[in-house]
Amino acid sequence: MIKDGHVKELRRLLSLGRSLAASARMTEMTEKRARNYRDDQRLPFQRRRPRDYRTRLDPFVDVWANVQRKLEDEPALKAKTLFEWLQQTGPGRFPDSMRRTFERRVSTWRSLHGPNKTVYFSQIYHPGRLAASDFTVCNDLGVTIARVRFDHTLFHCVLTYSNVESVSLCFSESFEALSQGIQKALWEFGGVPQRHRSDSLVRKPGAFANYQYREEMFPTSQFRMAYDMLRDAHSEDVADKMYVRILELAARESEEAVIDSRRHLIAAGEAITVDRIRSLVASAGCLPAVTDIQIDAPVLSDFDSLLTMPDLLTTFDKECPNHDQNHETCVRTISSEDPPHEVAGQCS
Repeated sequence: MIKDGHVKELRRLLSLGRSLAASARMTEMTEKRARNYRDDQRLPFQRRRPRDYRTRLDPFVDVWANVQRKLEDEPALKAKTLFEWLQQTGPGRFPDSMRRTFERRVSTWRSLHGPNKTVYFSQIYHPGRLAASDFTVCNDLGVTIARVRFDHTLFHCVLTYSNVESVSLCFSESFEALSQGIQKALWEFGGVPQRHRSDSLVRKPGAFANYQYREEMFPTSQFRMAYDMLRDAHSEDVADKMYVRILELAARESEEAVIDSRRHLIAAGEAITVDRIRSLVASAGCLPAVTDIQIDAPVLSDFDSLLTMPDLLTTFDKECPNHDQNHETCVRTISSEDPPHEVAGQCS
């Protein structure tokens, strides 16, 4: 089999002035093949055609439908695990020598029909424009001081263009550690970039429990009530995570819409969940206003009792229309038998 090295040596000998026959003998080629490679500037690997045929029958053709169903149900299954399952279901049919072939087959299926993968785009950084920071928990390293375990966290800040770094020691992923770490990094950098990028409270809601200014994360009493209801219904970690996501929703969409959604859920007797509030915020225009009060239609027959006068009305005081300047009060017992016009003008 002629390899790329043989052809390169052939061309080297020809460039030195050797004859075609001598160069062919020295590279273990026939003269005809040497002439072919001399006249063609391509190397052997460039002249190969892609193989579009199988050299043997597919050993997995009978079981691939079952394998594909398992991959569709559980895309995270490893090819090695599936191959061991095939060996158990069909003893002797699939020796270990077929494992690599099966893994390539599974890899091909995942690239064509598997779940979508996260796409990463290459980024171009510019001088002085961006600094990025993150926390690294070092508890698993097992660092000890005087034989006592030293649990700690590192705050890492880097200028993305020059890769100049700054590291600070801290003990939690808190806002205080973030602000102190950034301040230390900027002093060491000797300047301030245009932008700074850090992790979201949403991705790491555990910092909410120990946040020094946590009370300021309740914009109104409605948010505080929502957080207390979440704490009553869930564990502390779950409640913090859900509340931080509700805060994010209020910041991105509308604080009033979140409050109205929470009020609607309480009125309907539903549990407060992030997904439910998100759906209500999306249709905030359909929610009833806080001041909407439902008033039943009056019963008209109730007005009939107002038109019926009793036989004797109670005594009442009334200022006489033609009273003197001493403002004497006219007191009179009115009977239902008196004419209405006389009742209106008489006084005693």
